[in-house]
Amino acid sequence: MCDGFGGYNKLKDVIRCGCLAHMRRYWHEALPGKSKSSPARTPAEIGFDYCNQLF
Repeated sequence: MCDGFGGYNKLKDVIRCGCLAHMRRYWHEALPGKSKSSPARTPAEIGFDYCNQLF
């Protein structure tokens, strides 16, 4: 796993996958502010919770 550094594209016979820590951070940044008017979970909350389970 790695970040998006372009130099990794030059490696042969390697399959890259994104960094889970970076993915989790993007989900965290997408979390909405807390609101009592909408109890339903947003896709960002669901994704963030799933990432926490993986960690």
